Amino acid sequence: MRFLERLHSGTDAIAALRTARAGGFSNINADLLYGVPGVNLASWLEALDAVLAAGVQHLSAYELTVESKTRLGQEVRTGLVRMPGDDEQLAQYWAAAERLVTSGYEHYEISNWSLPGFACRHNLAAWQYRPYLGCGAGAHSMFRRFDRSTERRWNIKGPQAYIKQASASGHAVAGSETLSPERALGEAAMIGVRLLDGTTAARDFPAQRTQLISAGLLAEQDSGVRLTRRGIELANQVGAAFLG
Repeated sequence: MRFLERLHSGTDAIAALRTARAGGFSNINADLLYGVPGVNLASWLEALDAVLAAGVQHLSAYELTVESKTRLGQEVRTGLVRMPGDDEQLAQYWAAAERLVTSGYEHYEISNWSLPGFACRHNLAAWQYRPYLGCGAGAHSMFRRFDRSTERRWNIKGPQAYIKQASASGHAVAGSETLSPERALGEAAMIGVRLLDGTTAARDFPAQRTQLISAGLLAEQDSGVRLTRRGIELANQVGAAFLG
């Protein structure tokens, strides 16, 4: 964790999970990063096992993304740090997926696993492209309009500025954007395919659907489609196909 300039250590994180469980919490999530420089497959699985032993009900695993303006980004650019290759990262991802499924966790979204009944309802709403209302400073909202377009709004970020604006005008909306019905349908399909049980959101894109099935990235399932193993590995490309 020091390598990533975090204030806590892995030991601190495990201790926090155990404390939460001992305190009576029965729905605990842990987020993990894979593809971290210097962490091999054995070390990655050791960390995963420690998290599982702490008794979490939900777990998310994300590939480390290097931001160009960070210290790590600079070290990668100058060759001081070598990022794991695609094969190494995929090996860690699939090893974790197998370990979690054999431990009783359901792989319900590309980066998310849960014990039965503990899938994240908040995130499911986003992946199913359902409207949501955000309250408070910096919160985002999404609404559907009668003309099938979609509107996004976001509030003023600073708490003090938010309170001042809300008190003066009754709202604190900083900005908004409207998505055409076609764009909204594309986003719904792009996000929906991340759910491993499949989605019907791609039905409005027969050409893309046929092409992705032919490429072995999607498979037909009931009235919808789902990602294949290769599709999971190339999920960003699959999703982008629905945005034109």
